[in-house]
Amino acid sequence: NIWGYRVLCLNTCETGSLCLNIPGTFDLSKHDLMLIYNFNGKCWSYGFYTEEGSNVDCSAIAKLYGGGGHVQAAGCTTKELLKELQ
Repeated sequence: NIWGYRVLCLNTCETGSLCLNIPGTFDLSKHDLMLIYNFNGKCWSYGFYTEEGSNVDCSAIAKLYGGGGHVQAAGCTTKELLKELQ
């Protein structure tokens, strides 16, 4: 649980909402959103994704860290790994 939601976290080199379609991963009955994150050698990059029917506003979470986006897809970058993932 992160930010009061059931979050599926993937530390991967893959990016984008296509990760929602990986069989056996994101399941809206088990998770509220998916967080995909990775380090590019300079900063951490995060993508927040959910599907229609979720009660999560991904853009509100991304804004907490200086990012933005849409209700179902948003992102941000940070110099340090988010404390919520440590």
